[in-house]
Amino acid sequence: MFEAFYDLLEEQTILIALILLTVIVIAIAIAIIKFIVKKSIERSNELYTILVKDTSLRYKDVLGINSRYDFYDLRKKYTYYKQHNSKVQFDRFDYTKFLEELIEKDIDFFELILKAAEENNVLMEQYETELMNISPFVDEDTFDMKGVSFSKYRKMEEKVVSNAILDPVLAPKILIASSYISPKGRNSYNDNRTFSCSELAEEYNIVCDNLRERASKEYQRKIMTDSLRYDIMRRDGFRCVLCGRTARDGVKLHVDHIKPVSKGGKTVSSNLRTLCDACNFGKRDKYDEYGDN
Repeated sequence: MFEAFYDLLEEQTILIALILLTVIVIAIAIAIIKFIVKKSIERSNELYTILVKDTSLRYKDVLGINSRYDFYDLRKKYTYYKQHNSKVQFDRFDYTKFLEELIEKDIDFFELILKAAEENNVLMEQYETELMNISPFVDEDTFDMKGVSFSKYRKMEEKVVSNAILDPVLAPKILIASSYISPKGRNSYNDNRTFSCSELAEEYNIVCDNLRERASKEYQRKIMTDSLRYDIMRRDGFRCVLCGRTARDGVKLHVDHIKPVSKGGKTVSSNLRTLCDACNFGKRDKYDEYGDN
């Protein structure tokens, strides 16, 4: 009896194994068929792509127009990061002020971005006008390629021509990402703001106006505070750097712009010095670019 049972069990095991083997073989066959079909489609697409590039008048017209245009290579988005030292800084972060600081630090770069975007827009108008006058897509009534599917040719022509048309960046954006991680890393906070190209241009103009104001004579004189005067006199030992006299000698001390504001001098410590009233009045606005002053 046991022998009959074991024989039956062995037969069932073999049957199950055969079924599993059959399933595996079928799965492999299906995978092979799918692979072959996929490769066949890819090869067909490659051949139609080559055929379109060789014969499509519309595609050749686009390439001809492309050769006459040189758009600036801009990114769609320029990203900057700000890592904060506290949650309070994160919460109070001023994205606009931070952008203005970025612009001021690298104003030439942002000027280039804006000018390049403006130039791309001008060129794009001309480019699109020329594209309106290129050859049409192939027409079924005049299609005479033997052994070639018109529908597949037309579909591939549309794809190839679409890919050939230039797509320059016309309005680059500025993304500012802000983050804070607590000391032990238990909490992390992230936020961001994106500035459009027009917003970037607006902030750029604000920065330029501020820089012009700062460079003006009025501004340079306005920032000569009592505190700054004291710091310069203290640095110079409260004595005239030209004659050496001090207030004990009966002179009045002034803080002088080495290069006068009227000649482009700035109110910065490297351009300031202590002079007595006599030396300062004698100097007036004299300045020798290549000599002693």
